Amino acid sequence: MILAHFTPTEVPGTLAVLCLGLCFGVLIARHRSATPLMTMVACSLIAFAALGYFGDARGWPESARISIDVIFLVQAILLASLAIKRA
Repeated sequence: MILAHFTPTEVPGTLAVLCLGLCFGVLIARHRSATPLMTMVACSLIAFAALGYFGDARGWPESARISIDVIFLVQAILLASLAIKRA
């Protein structure tokens, strides 16, 4: 029984969400209140989720959607590294 199936094109977006989730966890555990970095993380999640949705709904080319996910992943890694450095 297959529980989940990820194609290689879905990996960058999935890893980005994982990194931002870890970033949120570090920020919440460390500060227990909203910080500017937490606001940046939340805004990036909303923005890239909207871009991903519109890309899928409007049938954007696969290369455009993968590029969005890779940019999202790079930003998530940078934000997570900032959160860990500040922790």
